[in-house]
Amino acid sequence: MEFKTNITVTIHNGRDKSEHTFENEELSITRATKLWIENKSEGESEFYETIKSTYSIDKNVGKFSNYTIKTSEVTPVESFREYYVTKIDEEKQAITFEWAGY
Repeated sequence: MEFKTNITVTIHNGRDKSEHTFENEELSITRATKLWIENKSEGESEFYETIKSTYSIDKNVGKFSNYTIKTSEVTPVESFREYYVTKIDEEKQAITFEWAGY
């Protein structure tokens, strides 16, 4: 399903926490056993670029972040869950997340 929504992401890495807010993101969001978020705007997605950058840094240092994601619209994102990134698809500008602590 496609959404135009604001997204607030809290990134947890060890003891460090940072919060980022992205406005008017145009995304396709689906959820089954994994959460799939794909950029649907004509331009770049700040949300996608931030997660991609964080994931790239995580891979280099070998310590991966968890994410809490909240949307301003009703979406398949479960804001009470912590997620981690399992795959970045650069061609589609999409991210696959799984639930942490499962």
